[in-house]
Amino acid sequence: MNTAIESDTLKDIREWQERIDQLGTENNQMKDRLAKEILKEVSDSFLEGSEDFYQLLLDKDQSMGLLRHEIGGLLTLVSKTSALMQLHKYATLRRDLVRFEKEFYTLKLSFLEHLMH
Repeated sequence: MNTAIESDTLKDIREWQERIDQLGTENNQMKDRLAKEILKEVSDSFLEGSEDFYQLLLDKDQSMGLLRHEIGGLLTLVSKTSALMQLHKYATLRRDLVRFEKEFYTLKLSFLEHLMH
């Protein structure tokens, strides 16, 4: 692969790793906040909604783990394979990460709305 392209790809991959780490931190903060809210006296409907959100947050943890694994695989791929294979994997992972971020921030907005009720 062209060294400049490879360098840009590696830079993007590192940025993706940082973004996933940031999203993981935010996800953990939301789980902690949810746990604190549940300790307060809350309605049954709030508790039920909170259980749903907690499961969604756990699902996001799992998705982030898979994305981390895929990003690690791309790092290996960059050093060992042809440019065409790398570009396909890169494009797929980039699309997945963008979609995940949108879903995460939609969930975060819904979560914050849930806490306000």
